[in-house]
Amino acid sequence: MKFSMRYFHGTTLSNARDIETNGIDPARIGTGLWLGWGFYFFENGFEHAKSWAQKDVEKSGGVAAVIEAELDLRNVLDLSDRNHWPGIGQTYEKLKNEVRVGTQTGMTILHASDEQFQSESWKHPVDHLVLDEYSDALMLELQPSGEKLGAIRCPFTSGRIVYEGSWFGRRSCVMLCLKDFGLMSGFEIHSGF
Repeated sequence: MKFSMRYFHGTTLSNARDIETNGIDPARIGTGLWLGWGFYFFENGFEHAKSWAQKDVEKSGGVAAVIEAELDLRNVLDLSDRNHWPGIGQTYEKLKNEVRVGTQTGMTILHASDEQFQSESWKHPVDHLVLDEYSDALMLELQPSGEKLGAIRCPFTSGRIVYEGSWFGRRSCVMLCLKDFGLMSGFEIHSGF
């Protein structure tokens, strides 16, 4: 069985056209998502990207669109590889009593208790910070060769379970956070769904 990867990003049609014309604008990329700073795709997940785009349109107006991208992936931090988990756990322990916010545009230090750090409301910023710190360390390892981290790939289980006792979540997906925008070799815009 042949298995090919396709990458989808949900947005508005005006944003998709702007990316088509001007490329990805690093200044417009948000922070605080699971995999840190970067441009997010769903791997083989058109329906996930479509849902994301429709939620974006509900908040901001416009027309929903999905970018289907061709990515020339290299230097990918693949978090389905268990060899990374010890280092990620060590990074978490190192940052446990200090939560840094806004790593791309300056830094604010917040001191958080263990309870706050582990609470549900802190999960995404904490994941973001831990993975930014961990991936920064990997980038330092790549620097002597002139290479840089291309992307972070991670499977997520989320949403209501499919059936009682299942680990299958209705919103489970594989996310890819593109760090090196030069790896996007082309894309197509889908809208009108």
